Amino acid sequence: MWIATSVLTFLLLCVGLHADSDVNRTQLVCEPSTCVFSDLHFITPEAMDGLSIQYDSDYYNTVEFVQSTIPALSPAFVQADVQTLTIIECDLYEIAPNTFKKAKDLKNLYLVGNRLQTLYNGTFVGAPKLEKIKLGSNQIKTIDLEAFLGLKKLKLLNLEGNKISTIPSDVFAKMNTLTSLALDDNLLHKLDDGTFADLNALEKLNLEKNLLRTLTANTFEGLSSLEYLILGNNRLEIIDTQAFAPLTQLTVLDLSQNSLKTIAKDLFKPLPLLQELDLHENYITRLEDSVLETNTVLGTLYLFNNTITELQPALLANLTNLKYFSFAINRVSQIDVHLFQHNTVMETLLMGENYIEKIQPGTFDSLGVLKYLYLENNRLASLDGGLFINLRELNEVNLNGNEIKELRAGALKGASKLTKLTINYNDIKQIDEHFLDDTPLLESFSIEDNFVERIPIGLFRNQTRLADIFLSNNLIPDLQPGTFDGLVSDAPRLFLARNLLERVEGTVFNVSNLEFLDLEKNFIRDIPEAAFEALANLAELLLSENFIDRIPEALNRTTKLINLILRNNRIAAVTEGQFSQLTQLATLNLYDNVIEVLENGSFRGLDNLEWLSLQRNEIAAVPSALFDDLPNLQNLYLDNTNFSPLNNTYFKQLQNLNLIKLGANNMSMAGNEFLYDLSSLKEIYLDNTGALYNGNHFKTLQSLEIISLINNSITAINEDFFAGTPNLMSIDLTENPLTSIGLKTFYGLKNLTELFIGPYSGELKDILAGNKKLTKLTLQEMNFTTLSDQFFSSTKRLKHLLIVDNPNLSELKPIWFKHLPYLTVLDLTNTNITHILPELFQSTPLLEELFLMSNPLKSLEKSVFQNVPALQILDLENTTLTELPLGIFDGLYRLEALYISHNYFPNLPNATFRQLYSLVTLVLRNNSIETLDPFLFSDTPRLKVIDLSYNKLSSLDDRLFVNQLALEELDLSNNWFTTFNLPQKSFVYSLKKLFVDSNSLTSLKITPNLEELKADNNHLTTIDVDASSYYKLTKLSAQKNHFTSVSPAYPFYNLEELNLAQNPIVGIHLPTIKNKFPRLNVLNVSLAAIETLGSVNEVNQTRLEVLDISNNTLTADELEKVKYLPQLQSFIFGGNLFDSFTADVVLNNLPKLKTIGLSGSDLRCSFTKYIEEIAKELHYTVETFSGTPQWDAKCGPDAEREDSTEINES
Repeated sequence: MWIATSVLTFLLLCVGLHADSDVNRTQLVCEPSTCVFSDLHFITPEAMDGLSIQYDSDYYNTVEFVQSTIPALSPAFVQADVQTLTIIECDLYEIAPNTFKKAKDLKNLYLVGNRLQTLYNGTFVGAPKLEKIKLGSNQIKTIDLEAFLGLKKLKLLNLEGNKISTIPSDVFAKMNTLTSLALDDNLLHKLDDGTFADLNALEKLNLEKNLLRTLTANTFEGLSSLEYLILGNNRLEIIDTQAFAPLTQLTVLDLSQNSLKTIAKDLFKPLPLLQELDLHENYITRLEDSVLETNTVLGTLYLFNNTITELQPALLANLTNLKYFSFAINRVSQIDVHLFQHNTVMETLLMGENYIEKIQPGTFDSLGVLKYLYLENNRLASLDGGLFINLRELNEVNLNGNEIKELRAGALKGASKLTKLTINYNDIKQIDEHFLDDTPLLESFSIEDNFVERIPIGLFRNQTRLADIFLSNNLIPDLQPGTFDGLVSDAPRLFLARNLLERVEGTVFNVSNLEFLDLEKNFIRDIPEAAFEALANLAELLLSENFIDRIPEALNRTTKLINLILRNNRIAAVTEGQFSQLTQLATLNLYDNVIEVLENGSFRGLDNLEWLSLQRNEIAAVPSALFDDLPNLQNLYLDNTNFSPLNNTYFKQLQNLNLIKLGANNMSMAGNEFLYDLSSLKEIYLDNTGALYNGNHFKTLQSLEIISLINNSITAINEDFFAGTPNLMSIDLTENPLTSIGLKTFYGLKNLTELFIGPYSGELKDILAGNKKLTKLTLQEMNFTTLSDQFFSSTKRLKHLLIVDNPNLSELKPIWFKHLPYLTVLDLTNTNITHILPELFQSTPLLEELFLMSNPLKSLEKSVFQNVPALQILDLENTTLTELPLGIFDGLYRLEALYISHNYFPNLPNATFRQLYSLVTLVLRNNSIETLDPFLFSDTPRLKVIDLSYNKLSSLDDRLFVNQLALEELDLSNNWFTTFNLPQKSFVYSLKKLFVDSNSLTSLKITPNLEELKADNNHLTTIDVDASSYYKLTKLSAQKNHFTSVSPAYPFYNLEELNLAQNPIVGIHLPTIKNKFPRLNVLNVSLAAIETLGSVNEVNQTRLEVLDISNNTLTADELEKVKYLPQLQSFIFGGNLFDSFTADVVLNNLPKLKTIGLSGSDLRCSFTKYIEEIAKELHYTVETFSGTPQWDAKCGPDAEREDSTEINES
């Protein structure tokens, strides 16, 4: 594309034309072989007067505008012969009358992603051949009755993603050629009877994501050809039995994500051709046996995520063509053995997340062509032989999250074509050697997160196609030679992370074609030189989080290795030539080791290396030629390595480097030229270096797109700072003490899309004048009182605006937001705004997230949010509000999260939250609420999370949450409850998380379905729960109560975190805890009265990672009982009855230990120093009272000297 010379400057500089301008010479010229125009920017529609296009119809029939600013649709764009016009995301907001008067050949009109607001009568008159109109993602609110007048050939009309709330009843009159109509993602509340009456050719109607509540008998009158009807994600509660009667040709019906509780038995009777029915995510509890009896060609049925408790065989009896059936995430506990008797062509069956405890053999016998069977997250305790006996076509079985304890031979008999078997997160301890004998075609086998200690040597012997073996997170201490010898498939992968492996033996991995080996998070210290000798094709090796203290010689035997991960080990040095044979290596990760020495030549031979991480090491000095052997390096991570560029030669050979991270190093010595050689660099991160950077540091980085300079010492920036980086797209200058920002600092950065600056103590000028592509802007910790009216005039594309932590900003100007029509996120947290005008948001109809927390608003007008119907998140926390005007949230139908905590609303009236149909999260924390109206939440059926903590509630009315059938999380902490009985609540089945801290509870009863409970600071002696074969609780905190033992928690065998601190528990028995809670990761029994840890001193193979037994009455002898906890990473045991302990015995036997907590212990001074020395040597973090005033008083130079023999005694 090129532009006539006389107007080139006019167009590119966006200068509006005056009345006396010579507009007749404004001409756009199409360039062969396309007619696409970009980077044109007009300020007003008047600036486009006289515009013309030199267009040769022999070459073109399409005109397209992209990355431009086109305020009005010019008649010049739609002259004769133009068949397709595309203007996408060009800020188009006006279509003038008679625009299409010469568009006699126009067939396709695509105006997506603009900001059109109204379709006027006769808008398209003059374009009689139009077949497709796409107006999606505009801001259309109004459609005039005759907007589509004259469109007699229109086939497709797309209006998705607008703000349409009503449709004139006759707007589609006489449009009998229309075949596809998209009205999804609008604000339609209702459809008048007969709205679609003339659309007798319509085949597809999309009404998804609207606000429809009812469908009448005449809603779809006239749609005799309709095949696809999409009604998902509305608020449908009532559907007339005859609503679908006119739709005799319908094949696909989507009613998902609505509020349907019942389905009339004859609702689908008029739909004999229905092939797909989607009812997922409603509140259906039961389906009549005959509801689908006439839908005999139905092939796909989605019933998942409802509240169905039972499925009768009669429901599916006539569905002989059913191929895909999902009823996952329901409450079905039993499966009738005859349920699938007539569904002989079923290929996919999803039954996960129900309450199924047993499936009788024979249940699946009729499903001879079944390929995919999902049974995850049920309560199956075993795999009964014969269950799969007739499933001869079965490809995939998912049994994750059940209670299977043993994998027996014969369990898979009949599944001879099984290719994928997944049984993760069960209780598997034993595997029969012949378990897989019936599955010769198996390609993927996964038993991760179980309790397997031994892999039978013959398990994989006959698995010639097995490619992926997932054995991670078990208790495997070693592997027998020959275990994997049967793997002969192409490029197999083996996952063994998070086991108890200590050595890598070459006789184990005798698999020449193995390409991927994961040994992360084991206990490997030594790798014999011949360990990987047989792995001739190994391409990826993961060895992170082991105890490797040097680069293994064995690596040089893996000459085809591409990715090598050695992060989080104990490697202290990398010497010359240690990777010399890894010539194909592309990725090398040495993150978080203890590397002090890097020799020149360390990376010799790595000519193909593209990605290198040395982060978080303790490198004493980086040799100047260290990277000279890496000509193809693209990504270099040197954060937190003590790196300091003492000269300018470090990176001279890295001509292909795209990204470099140098954060958390001392860069104060960096010369102006230390980055000069990085001409290809696109991203640089120099955070937390304390340096005073200037433009000379970056002046040669012409390709740079992202620069992050967080938390440095930069005080001033001007136009020279980024003069050498014209292609920058993202700049982060936050946490610098800026005092000066030049007016044209960012002016030359035409591609800048993200800018983050602050704090800043100077006057903020119009610094954004040249940044038309800016989409994200953060102004934090500034002190300006206002901005100029034109501050945002050049940033119309801005979507995210954050002005936070500014105590001087007390007023917002509506004129600012008139320049921000595409704003979606506005954050004004912690400023000093006292009033919000309703007209403030008049020009921001796309706003989705609004944060006003910590402003002294005091009050809000009822109409303040009336112009932001797309709002999804609203935060009004800590705004000194005392009243919410009734109706203030009216129209916020899309609102999903509302935060109004830390205000004062002691009595919220009924209807406060009316029309908040989409609300999922509501936070009412700390509002002095004493009572709640029984119907306060009646209009918020989708509420899943509600926080009522720090109020004055003592009871909940039984009617309060009757409409919240999907409530998952309830926080009642810091209220006045004395009892709480979850089984009596309306949300008994749906609730997953309950928080009742700091009440006055003397009794608490929960359900087996609860997954997380926090009941700290009450008066409980136990937790009541009905007897069940299965408990889902994984997190339990009941500290500061009256428990005298751990036994009340024993039923909850799936616990991963248990906190019983500050209870009068005299003793615990670690072996019992290990047996009762095999998945326990965190145990806190601090500040109790514990005297003993049990009668034995060996507790092995637990998963415990955090143990807090501090501030009890334990002696040093008791500590030795925790020395066999191989996964322990944090051990807190200060404040007990010892002043020293056998450190060698305890600490040296906890190999994964990272943190030891001794605060509160009255340790001897020299012993404390001894422990700190051990911690430094073994790279622990140790918490003692060293360096405190108490330390100085006891162990300082003026303190009395103690007996120096204590260490030897210890």
